[in-house]
Amino acid sequence: MSGDPTPHSVLEDIVVTAPVDGVAVVELHGDHDRLTADELETLLRELTLENPLVVVDVTDARFIDSSFLHSLVNADRHAREADNRFVLQLGTGPAVRKTLEVSGLLEVLTCVSTREDALTPASPRSSTGGL
Repeated sequence: MSGDPTPHSVLEDIVVTAPVDGVAVVELHGDHDRLTADELETLLRELTLENPLVVVDVTDARFIDSSFLHSLVNADRHAREADNRFVLQLGTGPAVRKTLEVSGLLEVLTCVSTREDALTPASPRSSTGGL
């Protein structure tokens, strides 16, 4: 991906940007379930292998299910295997947050509350404090 900040529509409710070289930001809007799972899985796998940092922003997501959670776990694994970073940016959506809490992924993934924190090079793993 180039440093082009122009959004590229991947799926109707997924927007990928590259704010700087080597960083991909995936903004998720709306609902994410088994209907988008395969496309999202493929997208995240490619991005985590190609970019030193991938941020998945669920701030504007309304709903996520277990297939989405599976995609996050796989993306984190792919990033680690490539010595890259995967960061989950959380918003305040209660349904999405509750799903992530119940699943235990907030304790496993590197999670932040702001884009600035997500782009900070030394984000500690599972930095969920204060979220």
